Amino acid sequence: MFMTFRDWSSERYLIHINFTLAQLSSQILFLIGEHQVRNQTTCKVFAICTHLTFLSAFFWVLVEALDLHFKMVLKFDRNRSKLPFFMFLGWGAPAAVVIICAGNNSDQYGSENSCWVEDGNNLIWAFIGPSVAVVLLNTVLVIITFRAYLRHTPDAKSETEEDIQIRENDWITLRGIIGSTSILAMTWLYGFLLVGSPSSAMFQYAFVLSNGAQGVIFFILFCFLNTEVRQSWKPPPEPKQKPMPKVTPAPVVEPKKPSEPKKDEEPKPADPPKHTRRRKQRSRLLCGKLLTI
Repeated sequence: MFMTFRDWSSERYLIHINFTLAQLSSQILFLIGEHQVRNQTTCKVFAICTHLTFLSAFFWVLVEALDLHFKMVLKFDRNRSKLPFFMFLGWGAPAAVVIICAGNNSDQYGSENSCWVEDGNNLIWAFIGPSVAVVLLNTVLVIITFRAYLRHTPDAKSETEEDIQIRENDWITLRGIIGSTSILAMTWLYGFLLVGSPSSAMFQYAFVLSNGAQGVIFFILFCFLNTEVRQSWKPPPEPKQKPMPKVTPAPVVEPKKPSEPKKDEEPKPADPPKHTRRRKQRSRLLCGKLLTI
């Protein structure tokens, strides 16, 4: 879902993507690893990878809380990237724990019943300890961040649309952190209780149901209730075409027709040429002389 977001390259959504990848890979490895118990070497590999991805899911929830704490409480620059530190904390810290455990106690990974940490040994604390520490630290960070969110009273006059959008996104992220921390803590609480009493059907059903509901809850918190993600599902608006300038056609000038004479008026006779007028004058002069004689 986050891949379809138009601005998925932002730091906040990259954290969401890494958390989703860690959670998804842990579930896939856990399901496939249940069928690898016959081959102990493959089972140990699946157990080590499952340990890594389950721890990474907890640490990426911690990264979510730290990112929001840096922005809302410590007022760090939002445009300054902290992704290298977050990548080290989300993947590097769990990898360091798993490498140390696998190097010292590789025989305690995998058993005849499941490709997970062997029951009844101290290696399970390499998962319980960091997970409980992350949940407690997340609880403290969420309380501090939530108090800072409530104390912030925006000024309606000076607040811009960008500030309103940032505040809304911070609330969506804070709500997602509370929900994801709660569901992870509740799921593994049932898991730890199931280790103590493996024959309890109630803890088995509770662990399976809460584990299966994680994907739905994460989708509701980070996708369905997020207005930005919902808007990214809609097709982008078509660009508005600029109106063409109106061109007024030039007036057509019709050629003037020669004026026709009116019916009532007779056409005027044309003037005689000059040589005929001279002849008439000469003839008049001769006639006058003859008459005088």
